[in-house]
Amino acid sequence: VRPTRLLHRVGQMNQITSLGRFYDDYRFIALYANVIALAAFGSRIVQIGRKKEAVTAMRKKLERHGGKASNIDAVTSDMSKSYLPGVRENFPAAEQIIDKFHVKKVLTDALDKVRKQEQKETNNKKDLFLNRHFLMTPQSRMNSEQLTKLAALSKAYPKTGRAFRIVQALDLFYASKDDKEAAKQFKQLYSWMKRSRLTPM
Repeated sequence: VRPTRLLHRVGQMNQITSLGRFYDDYRFIALYANVIALAAFGSRIVQIGRKKEAVTAMRKKLERHGGKASNIDAVTSDMSKSYLPGVRENFPAAEQIIDKFHVKKVLTDALDKVRKQEQKETNNKKDLFLNRHFLMTPQSRMNSEQLTKLAALSKAYPKTGRAFRIVQALDLFYASKDDKEAAKQFKQLYSWMKRSRLTPM
């Protein structure tokens, strides 16, 4: 059964060593930055590198420890173009999944571009600039005072407000509890993006 979440989030590391025992029933690979970690039952096989060859080295290391590349049915990664062909070649049975952190970063970067554009168009440039970090806060984490502030900003700067709501729609998509809810939330997100008339989004 495919794991439903990352077992370990592998952060930015310069050096890392293989940890724990190795099993022949690994199912899941995580690719982040310069670190490739294959996680199962709390142990990891790790390979450093960002090129296609690093993914090949990962497969060989897995097989040396008794694992099977054909058992891998899910790979999550950032959007690196160097990883994707390596995964297709070395783990052809695996479904490739872009990690939600990196998907959200695309939208939050787009939100910031919308904010900057609207900031140039308004007389009160300081207001949006001072709230640039605030607009990166998920609405679900805001208190009542912050929600009131958000409503005022969205009214004063409608383009930035629409962009913010698109990012929140992505959060709702990822919070879905089943496929049916996810399909509904994705449809709403896609509709928001099409109707927003905001080029960065």
